[in-house]
Amino acid sequence: MIWEKPMDDVLKSRISSIGSIVRSISSQAGNLSSLCRSVLTEMLRIFNLSRGAVLIYEDVVLIDQHSAPAQV
Repeated sequence: MIWEKPMDDVLKSRISSIGSIVRSISSQAGNLSSLCRSVLTEMLRIFNLSRGAVLIYEDVVLIDQHSAPAQV
């Protein structure tokens, strides 16, 4: 297909920026939860996805955490 090469380059560029995003956000985040939320939000922004996806993800994670048995 004609668009494969440009899309491949764009995807590689966006993925390669994730490491620098994590480094920059980790210096600003106060705790792990904040860091994870910030990284996920920034990654979604890079891929032009909405913050609403993060809210749905957080709801699912919270439900899973509350329904999971406690680990000893």
